[in-house]
Amino acid sequence: MPQKKDKPKFLRPNYGRSSRKKIGLSWRRQRGVDNKKRINKAHMGASPSIGYGQDKKIKFFHPTGKKEVLIHNMSELEAVKDEVVRISASLSKRLKEKILAEAQKRKLHVVNPGNKKTGKPSVKKAANEKKIQTAATENAKKIAEQKPAKKVVGEKSV
Repeated sequence: MPQKKDKPKFLRPNYGRSSRKKIGLSWRRQRGVDNKKRINKAHMGASPSIGYGQDKKIKFFHPTGKKEVLIHNMSELEAVKDEVVRISASLSKRLKEKILAEAQKRKLHVVNPGNKKTGKPSVKKAANEKKIQTAATENAKKIAEQKPAKKVVGEKSV
């Protein structure tokens, strides 16, 4: 199996400036009249071009050396034999769990299993639980404030 070609980091124009925090890492084409990167000055760094593309033989391969397949439903998963699986992000949580279970049963490598692998609860779920707990304690405090304590005058309770 041939190795994939290395490619440089394609940095944004003017990335070396002192106010680097303002400039994001995502690539943007240069459009300024005097921009040195637009006119391909070597010291400005590489720009994306067709020459950096991979060979057709290995273009959609995973670094493990197997072909990567995007799965949208169970029937697509059944067609997979000796390939790496990537589950579509647009699927529901329940369908993702079914596909994960089937993939584990068939001993397929899943690239993006999500929180199933780590076993950690999602951030939203933890936040909701915290809200529920604080609401319950607030309700308990309100109830305690509403009930007046019995006053004892002498030996008789009023």
